[in-house]
Amino acid sequence: MKIPGQITGKQAADFIEKDYDLQLTFPRRPCLIKELVLLPYGDRDIIVLGTDMPRLLKVSGGRQQVLKRLQLLDGTRNSAELEALLPAEQREDFFSMQALLFWYGLLQDGPNLPVAKEHEQLGAFLARYVGKTRFNRNRVSERMKTGQG
Repeated sequence: MKIPGQITGKQAADFIEKDYDLQLTFPRRPCLIKELVLLPYGDRDIIVLGTDMPRLLKVSGGRQQVLKRLQLLDGTRNSAELEALLPAEQREDFFSMQALLFWYGLLQDGPNLPVAKEHEQLGAFLARYVGKTRFNRNRVSERMKTGQG
């Protein structure tokens, strides 16, 4: 299956490092959007559903290792804290993975904040489709947190 717009993590990282505007919007505390669905594809790859377009993540190492790294992207740690959790030889690959996820719109800045049960679907929609800045400000308003409104 060919998925349009495929680029590598290294290409995304190189592009972000050269573009000052993208550097400013790169998540300070990267968090994988909670509504995404990650499915195994083939022997090693991962297909991501839950945004406007399915994305295929080409995994060069083990799929389980990538899934463990994705769990680190919970919005509670900045890039330096994330890098400190990894061996030195894996840090560049980890940044490349984050750059690719950011490029595809799969990361937000900050943790997935709680939303009142009756507003979960609305919060998910606003976070993914209205909040193109991915700064996690559209997911939760004060009314949605308290369940009023």
